[in-house]
This record gives sequence, C-alpha cells and structure tokens, in this order.
Amino acid sequence: NFQRNEQFLRNFMEKMIDWCFKQKKGIKIVEPNRRLSESYLTKADNALNSIECNKFKEWKLATAYYSMYFSVYAILTKIGIKCEIHNCTIEFTRRYLSEFLNESDIDLLHIALKSRIDEQYYIDKEVNEESFTLILENAPRFKDKCSEILLKLNERKINQLRQNLQKQAL
Repeated sequence: NFQRNEQFLRNFMEKMIDWCFKQKKGIKIVEPNRRLSESYLTKADNALNSIECNKFKEWKLATAYYSMYFSVYAILTKIGIKCEIHNCTIEFTRRYLSEFLNESDIDLLHIALKSRIDEQYYIDKEVNEESFTLILENAPRFKDKCSEILLKLNERKINQLRQNLQKQAL
C-alpha cells in the first residue's frame, strides 16, 4: 500500500512538472542572470525585515512567504529559470533542487504558500498558531540556506541542471 501511494505521488509530480512546462507562465528556460538573482535575494531580505513592521497575521505570513519565495527565485534566476506560477516554482524546487533543499524545506515553502493564500483570500480559513509560528521562525533560516546554495552553485552544476531541464521541456 505504501509503495502504491509513493508511486502515485511520483506520477502526480511528473504530470505536474510536465503541466508546468506547458503553461504560458509556467517553467521556462531563459538566460541565467546573476544580477537578477542578487536582486531577488535583496527582495527576500526586505521581506524578512518587514515582518516585524506588520501588525496583522495575514501580512506577517505574506512577507514571510515572499521572503522564502524570493530566496528560491534567486536560485532559479541564477540557473536561468523563469516561472510565474508559484506551485510550479515549488514543484520545480522539489524535483530539481532536492540536492540542496530537503523535503522539510520544500514542505515549509508549500505550507507558507497555502497559509498566505488562506489568510489573504479567505475569510473563513484561519492559519493555526503552530503553522504561523513554524513559518515565521523558519523564514530567516530558509533564506540563509538559499543564500548558501547560491554561493555553492557553480557553472558546472548550473549547466547540468539546464541540460536535465531541456530534456524535460521536450
């Protein structure tokens, strides 16, 4: 039963990635851009620094989520990936950056996205205190981890990732 569930999940993720490559605003291979990557990391810092300025839970969650999202997007732009669909960015990260970010990092990013959406778009959904605390406490660590990845990400690894992506995009 466990193997069947695991296989189902792998198939679902494969289909999700394929779907993301086919979307107009989905995963696209573009020129790597270090300067843009640095700008996204600055945006991540700005979001982190503004968490304490926010008085309301929904805006604290939004800025914490965006600090993590911009951190991941800094990695993508350094590799040469553009993606405007947040769930596709997360699935891309799960699939292609698992050597750098572990499953709990990706889960945190996904929880933060879902929590941001629930708090900002729905009146009847409230993020529980445990998730709220988890996101706020771990957003700085997540950003720091992404900063370390950016330092480790060399040309050889970037080219290897791009080659794997080009195969997937076909």
